[in-house]
Amino acid sequence: MTNEERASLLAIDVREGDDGDRGRRNEHEGRGRAIAGAFAACLVVGLGVLATMTTTTKDKQRSNALGMTLRNDFYGLNDRKAMTAGMDWMNTPHDWRIVGFANAAYEDVAKLWYYRLQNLGYDYHHIVAVDDEVYDKFSRAGLRVERAPDFTLVKGADLGSFWQFRLRYLLETLKRGQNVLMSDLDVIFAHHYDPNVVFNQVEDENVDVFHSLGTAWPKEAHDKWGFSLCMGFAAFKATPAATALLEAAVHVCEREGDACDDQVVMNDIYLNYLQMSWKPTLKHDQQKGVSHNALIPVTIKTLANLVPRLDMSKLVNSPTRLKPVACYGHVHHVDGGNWAVAPIIEKVGSSKVSTWNRFYDECLVSATVADGTF
Repeated sequence: MTNEERASLLAIDVREGDDGDRGRRNEHEGRGRAIAGAFAACLVVGLGVLATMTTTTKDKQRSNALGMTLRNDFYGLNDRKAMTAGMDWMNTPHDWRIVGFANAAYEDVAKLWYYRLQNLGYDYHHIVAVDDEVYDKFSRAGLRVERAPDFTLVKGADLGSFWQFRLRYLLETLKRGQNVLMSDLDVIFAHHYDPNVVFNQVEDENVDVFHSLGTAWPKEAHDKWGFSLCMGFAAFKATPAATALLEAAVHVCEREGDACDDQVVMNDIYLNYLQMSWKPTLKHDQQKGVSHNALIPVTIKTLANLVPRLDMSKLVNSPTRLKPVACYGHVHHVDGGNWAVAPIIEKVGSSKVSTWNRFYDECLVSATVADGTF
């Protein structure tokens, strides 16, 4: 894979085999040393966050105000305000924001992602443009787009800087008191599910972070748990524990520099430093994990088959009027079916667009005829 191809990788990290497509194979020992040093430092930050943030209304208001101050000071938000001046949608309150990231190489698939969500009835999703070209085009077209603050993904640059930025963006979003669902661009949403419903089911009130599943990357997590956690579709509640977790991840990623891989960092923290223990739930083969490290008492839940990965070469389209629709693995369950699907495809913008079009033509449209779902 060339550097140019890597620089265009702004969609879901759908990996085959051991998920090695990113082309990074840092030695685990080296990463462990970096994490150990950074984790020790970030735990102090985490303790401060946990000590000053609670779930009461007054404290949430105070933490939101603190988050806004930190955001302006730490994240260069004066520039961000200038880039989003006059955009009323930024000031419209929503419990959740759905966000995707795009550069010029992923302009076309970003439009497909954006309009798919819009057609399903979402009005709280937006694109974070990591270059001026996408920002200018999307803003002129009237799409909800913000220019990535203090970051540009330069053509040919290593993706480590992007993974660092993405973690910082998530962290600062949580510091504002905003819940965020991060989706890579070739995740194809199937239904309009309300995040407040999906992420607040019975016994999920204490869950801080929700992850879709990876395949087998990073290998250490998969070998230990039988699965790995994916950053291509992940939801973070604005809780003290989730904020402290992302503080840790940012510190680790900064230590690793251009070698940072946010999915590896998150899985390593969960596995080696939070020592997550997992227990299956009763629905959809999901797992709920609890940290054994009292300094960051985070609770995680997997989304499992709510957001399945799809091998386009093996799955077939077979919708009928007489039975539940099965289309590239998209099955309508009694409770409504998959929320979104993540095709395993080549990491090239044109390939992702082709897959989008094929999925839409052969699955979504025929499903409409079959059962009126879409």
